[in-house]
Amino acid sequence: MSGNYFIPGLAVYVLLGRGIMRSLTGLSREVVFAILNLLGVYFFLFYGHRVHYADRFGLYVGLIVFQYLTLWLFSESKDWKFWLAFFTPIGAFIIVRYLPGLLSAKLGHANSGEMLELVGISYLAFRTSRLALEVRNDVVKKPGFWEYLNFSFFLPTMPVGPINTYANYRRGFEPIPWEIPIGRCALRILVGFVKFQFLGVLCNQLTYSGLLMDDHPHLSIDLPIAILFFYLYLYCNFSGFCDMAIGAAGLIGI
Repeated sequence: MSGNYFIPGLAVYVLLGRGIMRSLTGLSREVVFAILNLLGVYFFLFYGHRVHYADRFGLYVGLIVFQYLTLWLFSESKDWKFWLAFFTPIGAFIIVRYLPGLLSAKLGHANSGEMLELVGISYLAFRTSRLALEVRNDVVKKPGFWEYLNFSFFLPTMPVGPINTYANYRRGFEPIPWEIPIGRCALRILVGFVKFQFLGVLCNQLTYSGLLMDDHPHLSIDLPIAILFFYLYLYCNFSGFCDMAIGAAGLIGI
């Protein structure tokens, strides 16, 4: 999705998600919320780039369906078959992450691996692998298909995380005797935005690329400064995005 429509699109997603969580129950809520997340993931992460990556999105959905099949068949097994459910998401991540690069190097094609690049595949792999453990250890009941889609494609956690457990995620679907404070969620988003867009950008000016790689001589003190601010940049970048994801999820009711 282009930058001009990002904020309005996110606002529409949050408002629709909040309405679904507050007005629907049972299977209808699972189905409608899953459809909203599928549309959100496609339009925010796969649409509006140089090309509309409908083929990558279709591959993503097919991968999730296959992972659910292995979870349904093997996650409650007490023998070696359980590890098929556990390692399927991790195996898919390894294939998607490393096989295209190996093929491009072997075949001499610079962009041959671009087709399989999927946003958020590592976070998805770790979340769904842990879900298999939660089911086997009787922490949660085995999810239905629409519940699995909701957890896998929950938009706020797709690009950068955080990696939330299935048990904690499902708490948002249970009746609770209190309201999640809207002001606190909005403040969490604001704090995350400041970290991500202001402090992170500021720290990046003093990292390796911002401070040292300018073709000019530098004092020896510049190296430890670049090392320190590189890690501060990573923290502000990741922590800020996670704050915004947590705040957005809270506005929806999760």
